[in-house]
Amino acid sequence: MHDRPLLVYAPSRALFVVLTGSFLLYQALGAAVLLTRTYPFGVKYHDSRPSYGRSSFVNPPMLSSLRPLLHSGQILSGSIKRSLLRSLKRSPFHRPGLTGLIVTGMGTLAAAGTSSPPASSCSTTPALPPCARVIPVPILSDNFAYLVVDPQTGKAACVDPAEPAKVLAAAQREGIKLSTLLCTHKHWDHAGGNEEMARMLPGLEVVTTKFEDIPAATIRLGDDDVYTLGSLSVRALYTPCHTKGHVLFLVTPQDEAGPGTSPTAPVLFSGDTLFVGGCGRFFEGDGAQMVEALMGRVASLSPETLVYCGHEYTQSNLAFAMSVEPENAALRAKIAVATAALRSGQPTVPSTVGSELEINPFMRVGEAAVIKAAREKGGAAGEDPVSVMTALREMKNIFKG
Repeated sequence: MHDRPLLVYAPSRALFVVLTGSFLLYQALGAAVLLTRTYPFGVKYHDSRPSYGRSSFVNPPMLSSLRPLLHSGQILSGSIKRSLLRSLKRSPFHRPGLTGLIVTGMGTLAAAGTSSPPASSCSTTPALPPCARVIPVPILSDNFAYLVVDPQTGKAACVDPAEPAKVLAAAQREGIKLSTLLCTHKHWDHAGGNEEMARMLPGLEVVTTKFEDIPAATIRLGDDDVYTLGSLSVRALYTPCHTKGHVLFLVTPQDEAGPGTSPTAPVLFSGDTLFVGGCGRFFEGDGAQMVEALMGRVASLSPETLVYCGHEYTQSNLAFAMSVEPENAALRAKIAVATAALRSGQPTVPSTVGSELEINPFMRVGEAAVIKAAREKGGAAGEDPVSVMTALREMKNIFKG
């Protein structure tokens, strides 16, 4: 007989005991954190919006990482599962760490043999269903446009449709009637189809940034301004750096989930600011702006937030990330999933904010290994986040891999 992990063969009752014990232990630790603001092992606890110090980017304990397992497996009864999930949501341990990879793997093993299909993206199966239906549309050489549909009303938008014919064909195949165009920034491979889309779809609302000139714009949003798409809110997050006026679009339900409804994951269209495993070039900005964009805006979002970026750069980005953090186990797992997706002809989107915090060096500028690489390989001027971010981007600009 081959040696195999005992967990695979353990009955669900035993796994339930293990999970419940872990849950109770970490609830006790959570109470200690709330009282002392200190992790049991002496690491300072920080709120969800990082303060840009080294200790701001610690990997938290395992508690928040139980959420994907509870959702994915037929392990716990519904009432116990709901109770655990409510406690997880209230816990201070809200960011996934490396232990998230371990627990998610446990959930995969425990759920083996169920009818759930495997994830077809670079993300592990999200803990929560998305708040909107999102359809990636590959365009040009490596761009993504997207169709986004409000599941309640059927109202639909397209995102950065630089090849209108392909986007409209995809909408027709899916039976989608577009009323809105969302444009993240001015570059031609994102905004170049706006005027043609407006001509082909009279009355189309072209929603974009107010901080730079965008073709065919009808609605210009400032930072934190909100556009309504059916029952969804589309919030503009101003992230200048790649271009001076770049915005992200954060899609959420207008109302919080009420009694009898299931929570959903927000959706982020990140344009050319954040990629899977990487970030955009600093064409019209600097390292300080990208630190604010990634660590100030994106990192403050819930870890379940699904990330849909503007390009299929994942393979190159993850190769660079591995050159920065070769011992990162979560990164190695991400590479395996991304490689499998690409080999099967699938896109590597979506990722999640939680995943990017684990594997993306540009979102890990406070980690000791990333700082060391930026200093030794990139000649970073200091260990502060801006110096590290600037050095990483210069390293990536010349990376061959």
